[in-house]
Amino acid sequence: MENNERVWFVADAFYNEKGERVGIISLTLSLAQTDVLIHRAIWKSYLILIATILIVLILVAHHTKLFAYVLLYNQMKEIDEMKDNFIRMATHELQSPIINIRGHLEVLKEELGNNLTGEQEERFKRTDLSAKNLGDLIQDILEVARIEQGRLDFTSQKVSPQAIIQETIEEVKMKVEKKGLLLKTEIQEGPYFVYVNANRFRQILINLLENAIKYTLKGEILVRTKVDEVKNRYLIEVKDTGIGISAEGQKRLFERFYRIKIRETADIPGTGLGLWIAKQFCEKMGGQIFIESMECVGTKTTIIFPLIKG
Repeated sequence: MENNERVWFVADAFYNEKGERVGIISLTLSLAQTDVLIHRAIWKSYLILIATILIVLILVAHHTKLFAYVLLYNQMKEIDEMKDNFIRMATHELQSPIINIRGHLEVLKEELGNNLTGEQEERFKRTDLSAKNLGDLIQDILEVARIEQGRLDFTSQKVSPQAIIQETIEEVKMKVEKKGLLLKTEIQEGPYFVYVNANRFRQILINLLENAIKYTLKGEILVRTKVDEVKNRYLIEVKDTGIGISAEGQKRLFERFYRIKIRETADIPGTGLGLWIAKQFCEKMGGQIFIESMECVGTKTTIIFPLIKG
């Protein structure tokens, strides 16, 4: 080492043609540049080691969180299953007493016969209506639970929508007439078919017609079908002259339990689940649902399904 600097001494002898040593050559090589390179390599190694340790720690923490998420997901799934099972059990258990209440009311009313006063008759009607509304709510909640659990059958097949529409109209005709409304139909005839689950398709129609009946105080309800052969679509419209829906209300119509709260709807029973269920059924069978409405003018609900020819 010279002047605090690392050096490399090299000495070697050189010989003549006779093999006699004639001299010695001596060199002194500085190792400063080599030291710089070695120090750099060492620091880089330290940095790489530190970075590797940090990455390993991050990965360990990440995997720990993943395990925690998996555990949390399993716990939430278990809680959801328990909740759904409880809802299914509770709704099933509640249905029986409600059916019994309505049955006893009917029997009691028949036994009393003409002895009922006008006020007592009204009380019977209100009690029966309350029991019916509670039963509808329970049925709708059960339906929601079945949809979310994926326990409803949506197996589809080729069906004639005209036949199901006519059957559904006949089913609600008495309610329409009882309310003093006019029921019109414009069903396009022809060999048209859609690929749907017949029972779910019928439930969609029932929900739409029940809504139209409930929210139409006077006027008419029109059920109309259209065939769009260009876009290969089958459209069903349910149009009423009811109280209508504001633009703000239309934004939330398909939310669960949402009901329009205005003076005209205060005494109208409902769960706020009908349209949500109809939308779920439509989408699960490859269909769409749209609503157009104006306050004090009426509402038109349209459902669309792909058309199957022949």
